[in-house]
Amino acid sequence: MDNKIKNTFDYIENELNKFATDNWDIFYLNDQSRQISLRNSEVEDFTESLENGFAIRLLHENRISMVFGNNFEKDKVLKTIENAKFILKMMSPDNHFSMNKMIHPAKLTDSDKDWSFFDVGISDKVSKLKYLENKVFSEHKSISKVEHLGFSESYSNMYYRTKFSDIHEEESLVYGFDADVIAEDGNEAESGSDFSYKLCFKDIDLDALGKSVAYNAYSMLHAKPLKSNAYKVVFRNDVVASFLSFFIDLFSAENIQNKKSILDDKIGQKIAASTLNLIDDGVLKDGLGTIAFDGEGTTSKATTLIKDGVLNHFLYNLKAASKDNTESTGNGLRGSYYSIPVIRPTNLILSPGQYSYQDLFSSSGEDILIINSVMGMHTSNRVNGDFSLGATGYLMRNGELVSSVKQFTIAGNFIDLLTRIAKIGNDVESFPYGGNILTPSLLFNSISVSGI
Repeated sequence: MDNKIKNTFDYIENELNKFATDNWDIFYLNDQSRQISLRNSEVEDFTESLENGFAIRLLHENRISMVFGNNFEKDKVLKTIENAKFILKMMSPDNHFSMNKMIHPAKLTDSDKDWSFFDVGISDKVSKLKYLENKVFSEHKSISKVEHLGFSESYSNMYYRTKFSDIHEEESLVYGFDADVIAEDGNEAESGSDFSYKLCFKDIDLDALGKSVAYNAYSMLHAKPLKSNAYKVVFRNDVVASFLSFFIDLFSAENIQNKKSILDDKIGQKIAASTLNLIDDGVLKDGLGTIAFDGEGTTSKATTLIKDGVLNHFLYNLKAASKDNTESTGNGLRGSYYSIPVIRPTNLILSPGQYSYQDLFSSSGEDILIINSVMGMHTSNRVNGDFSLGATGYLMRNGELVSSVKQFTIAGNFIDLLTRIAKIGNDVESFPYGGNILTPSLLFNSISVSGI
């Protein structure tokens, strides 16, 4: 541990122990990141950012306060502590406020941090972006412009302790590339994008990324309007991830308690196809969201939300768990040093099935619609699960492409959608959407589509 951080913890501990509290905790976070963007083979932007700070929470007689700061000089830290004491007196008591006394980090599967690319020069990282740019242009003659190429690397280092525990540490390192391109043919122009984020740089396949981002653009050229009808529909895995990211709030115990989820009173009931299993796994090996403990010091674990189509559990932090007289699931996460712990997923996993991606749309004698993009997810209803979204995709027949399609809308309810799952793919990919979501593509039975 850095001496500056240890000295800060020691000083805060000494000051906090001068007055009566039932418990307190200290949360320290250091985030470092670099971003490089490329346009026309030239560096368009390069930024480095550093954010570090601490938060202090006090718990006494069922009252809780939280303050934060980023100035580590002793007089500034002392003033922050005084603010915490003042706020504590103003707070209303709540029997459900609580903190962990001891911290028991989960035993994670060893996964060494990949510093091999973090420490190389900027020119080497720009070279990788130029390689990706050349790969995109080589994929198809219609690729006319690369709107954006980006590389990012982020390192996060967190320390946490309570009044009764030792200091415990978490750290993460993530690399990523993203791209947006334009394909043109005559008067037609379409855009395409994709990304790849991994814990180890060597796991990023720039050839595959270049191929997919180019395909997402040129495959939509000359797309035709889709006729209104009821179709069997495949949601590509990135589309499934978008739905899961938006509607995961339905599984928040806090939302259940506040009557803001359609899943209220449905534990033990069938809410999805029998083949569906949905798990939040905070200890997943090499998961982008893997942690040994959450922002409240609760041990990370795996929580099965849906098992064989039956609603099995919700996600909890300490306060929500206290209200339901149960244990936290380790999902009290903090987005920054100045954020309170809120219920969020770690690694949300929709378990893969036995079917390849091609198997999902290879049925003979019928049209199957593949959705590759949805628009307007923010307009959906997080409480009752209703959605109405613009979409694009591909119309398939006998496993072959009939046409790329656009100008249509899909509407329905998220929970009803889960009951319509006919096949689950095995093409699992990881998507950093509001945490980390791992999901395959899905084939749904009849879904009404509004087009021309």
